Amino acid sequence: MSEVPAFVVEYDLLQKYASGPGDDRVVVITCAAFCEKYSLPLIKARLPAMDEELVERLFGENRPLSSASSRYDLAEAIGLITAEFRKELKIFIKIRNQFAHHVDIENADDTRISGLTNSLSLSLGNDPKLQEEYKSWPQSGRLHWHSLFFAGRFLDQLNFEHSRGRID
Repeated sequence: MSEVPAFVVEYDLLQKYASGPGDDRVVVITCAAFCEKYSLPLIKARLPAMDEELVERLFGENRPLSSASSRYDLAEAIGLITAEFRKELKIFIKIRNQFAHHVDIENADDTRISGLTNSLSLSLGNDPKLQEEYKSWPQSGRLHWHSLFFAGRFLDQLNFEHSRGRID
């Protein structure tokens, strides 16, 4: 029996945080951190000629691709994510930054958060029933839904690359 990949264990913890009435700040920051942490292994899996020296030159601290935003741009460029997903992921990162840099924001009901949350729609797909139900959800529920959506999409890609032996 093979060992469960670390990314699966971490995602399971994210689900636990986000499934209940968990703290909005914790849910957003941990889901955003999951996406950021695993963006690099996903990019490296698609660019197998990249050695550790090149990884450091490109992705190391204060390097051209050190920010999450620039990694997401590259992920789009190499076909890991769509332009629409990248656009909404960057909105999600703005939500993360609001929580991380403004300690006065208590929860998802704050207008600085709810306005951004309400601009996200990709996770609702084309299901009219879900879209209608979503309108009745509290802001916290909406935010947790989107947070898990982004982390879940990364998990899907990680599982895909793991199944091909390109990620441990």
